[in-house]
Order: sequence, then structure tokens, then C-alpha cells
Amino acid sequence: MATAASAGEQRTVDRLARAGFAAKGVLYAVIGVLAIQLAVGGGDRQDASQQGAINTVAEQPFGRALVVLLAVGLTGYALFRAVQAVRGVAPGVSSLPDWLARTTFVVRALLYGLLSVLAWREAFGVGDEGGGTEESLTAAALAQPGGRWAVVAVGVVVVVVGIFQVREGWTCGFRDHLDFHGISGGARRRLEGIGRAGHLARGVVFLVAGGFVVLAAWRHDPETGVGLDAALQEVVDAPFGGPLLLALGCGLVLYGAFCGVEARFASPSRAD
Repeated sequence: MATAASAGEQRTVDRLARAGFAAKGVLYAVIGVLAIQLAVGGGDRQDASQQGAINTVAEQPFGRALVVLLAVGLTGYALFRAVQAVRGVAPGVSSLPDWLARTTFVVRALLYGLLSVLAWREAFGVGDEGGGTEESLTAAALAQPGGRWAVVAVGVVVVVVGIFQVREGWTCGFRDHLDFHGISGGARRRLEGIGRAGHLARGVVFLVAGGFVVLAAWRHDPETGVGLDAALQEVVDAPFGGPLLLALGCGLVLYGAFCGVEARFASPSRAD
């Protein structure tokens, strides 16, 4: 009986994970498109963010229904990472120490929980038109006793995740939680190529974004710029920033496509 209950529980977690991977894929693909538009001078800086992506989805035909599906998926992903934070990672799955892996799961559960709230608000027509969600949260945290160190910790975790993403892309380590049985060698290599490019692009963006979170805490100034929009704007303002942002935008679109691959082929119990 206990084994059957455990199997049923794992199936529920797997469904949450797969819905979450699909929703995350949509989110990153849209962010990538918005980044490409920004790179070629046809987009707004604040649009190239998670909130901007949710707003963009809402503006499409049947946008309300699409945002509801997105909200369901993001909620599922947040719950999946929360379960991982409680359970810990399976032995031999992650190269990170257990405590650090759990910390990244907690941060991701909180982040995607927040994104799911934003999506649900948009679905019910009470979205935040003013933007600045990351800046508001940073300001609230910095106003609390010890808030600066809490913000620094979040920024460091984001940087660690960025380093991990770059490493995953470089080594193709994401293959460990994918089940490609029955897929031809050529198709597998193409899917792995998509995952490699997507992880590298996402890792670079996370490194820049995490650095800005730490800088905001160091300066005690939430307006320093945090979040994906600030990170992508910093890239576009750098020398050769336009072509670099264009490459990162294409990479984020590929990462979104790879999340779709994860939704189909991932073994959630081995996802890190």
C-alpha cells in the first residue's frame, strides 16, 4: 500500500514538473523574442522580462486562456521545486552539495511561485501595469533588518545557478535527466545542440542578473537594476551589445524549445 501511494505521489510530482517545463519554455521563448526585438531596436527594455512575457502572451488571440494555462504550469513548476527542496536531490544526480542544491530549489520555488501569482493576476485582469516587480521586492527586502544580506544571498544563488547553467551547456550535463530511448542518433544530437545553446545563453543572462542583484544590495539601491530586463539592457548598452543580445535572444528561444523537450523526455526525479 505504501509503495502504491509513493508511486502515485511520484506521478503527481512528475505531472507538475512536465507542466512546469512546458510553461517555462513558453516564458523563455517569448522573452527571447522580446530580447531579439530589443536588439534590433524594435522593443522596449521593460518588455524583455518575465512580466513582459506574461503581458505579451495575454495580448495574443485567446490570451486569457493562454495565460491561465501558463499560470497553471508555473504553479506546477513552483510546487515541483518546493517538493525537491523538501526531499533533496537524488544521490548522484547533482554535482552541488545537498544543502546548496536545496537552496537553489527554494529560490526557484519562490521565483516561479511569484511568476505564477503574476500570471494569475494577469489572467483575472488585475495585472501590474506599472512593472518594476523585481525592484519593488528588492526595495522591500532592503528595508528589513538584515535585508541587505538576504538580497546578497539571493544574488549569489542566481550567480551560482548561472554558473551551473553554463557548465550544463558546456558539458551537456542535462542529458542525465533526459530519456532519449527510441530517438535516432541524429535527432538526439540536434536536441542536445538546442539544449547546449539554450543553457549557455540562459547562464550568461543569469550571471549578469545575479551580479546586478548583488550590486543593488551593495549600494543599498534597488533602482540599480535587477531582473532580466536590467540584465538584457546592460548587454545591449555594452560594446557590440546589439549582436550579443541578438545571440542571447536566439539562445533563450532555443532554451524555451529545450524546455519543451524536457516536458516530453525528462525524468523529473533526476532533474536538478
